[in-house]
Amino acid sequence: MVSLAFLIKAKLGFYARKTPAKPWELFDPQGDAFKEYPSLWRSRAPALPISQIPRDYLSPWLENYAMESGHSPVDEAKAIALGNFRLTSSRFMGTSFPPLWNQGFESVAQQHWSKISLPMDDKREVAQELSRFTWALVLVRAWILDGDDSHAENFWKLFEDWLDKNQPHLGPQWCSDEEVARRLMTVSYVVQAFRYHPATTEARIIKAARFISVSAQRLQATFAEPENHDSLAGLYAKVGLYSAGALWPRLPESDIWRSDGLEAVLAHLARCLKCEGTTEFAEVASEYEVLQLVTWLETVLRSEKETLPESHHQNISALMTQIAERVEADSLGAGTFFFPACEANNGVSVLVAAQILFTGKRANSSSADETSLLLNGPLCLSAN
Repeated sequence: MVSLAFLIKAKLGFYARKTPAKPWELFDPQGDAFKEYPSLWRSRAPALPISQIPRDYLSPWLENYAMESGHSPVDEAKAIALGNFRLTSSRFMGTSFPPLWNQGFESVAQQHWSKISLPMDDKREVAQELSRFTWALVLVRAWILDGDDSHAENFWKLFEDWLDKNQPHLGPQWCSDEEVARRLMTVSYVVQAFRYHPATTEARIIKAARFISVSAQRLQATFAEPENHDSLAGLYAKVGLYSAGALWPRLPESDIWRSDGLEAVLAHLARCLKCEGTTEFAEVASEYEVLQLVTWLETVLRSEKETLPESHHQNISALMTQIAERVEADSLGAGTFFFPACEANNGVSVLVAAQILFTGKRANSSSADETSLLLNGPLCLSAN
């Protein structure tokens, strides 16, 4: 639910001024020195583990996980190349390559996001799912498995087409704080995975930096609004804003995104995450999403040689204990997770990744370890 204050600000054009609709080319990193940004980013930006581990090291592990789960990322990547995208409900949607990102919403594709009211229906869910870029995580896993360069190239082709069809702050894909944050974090992860791949050209790094700049600007406009104070969507927005600043340094506003996002997210966690392992969110799935977000947050912090405060570690440990007692029985909604190798309803993968990262231990060893391996490297291989 949006607040009355939000509706009034939107009607008065406040958000249209804060997030102006202008071409991607006007969001160049570092102004006139933007041509230097790709080499600076590649050499100096914090590196997630996925960008540091050789593909040949990861490949045998992912092959074992694929055999155990009975699901091949390579087959799914081939389906994507033919225009068949698997939604989080596990059904495939036959569309095109590239897909119609805003199918059903063509009439508002050129309207400023603050002027759009989206219905809560299947049409909206399909449009949002395609633009969450979870399919890109499949392409990363497929490339790790078989080394086929077409997987990286297909990611960049789809990403570039998405940029072309979703101009800054125009259309339905910019309406939701949570969706913008999910997409920002997923793209950041995938670009880290393909950080040194030949398909990741300097021109494409600049396009990714523009995407991050616009997404962070969108989050910055609303993350402090009353409806985001203690909401799950607000937590997504704050973690997303911090991630933009941390993983994409040396953009004009990076330091502000990082400091504002981190300060806000730590305060948010202090309010919503309790010492007994509960959260203030009512839905069962929300506790898993909080655990997912703090695991991602800790991963990014560690890439900067930092960590969450000890008080948060204690509350996260309690949350993991609560979830571990019921993880096999919980029924989670589709689209809960944005982690790699974490299927639509697989809360076990999130729990195992969090256990290994925060405690060095896990409840059991299985294909659920794949999420941890892709997110934080070989920690899962030494966890007991």
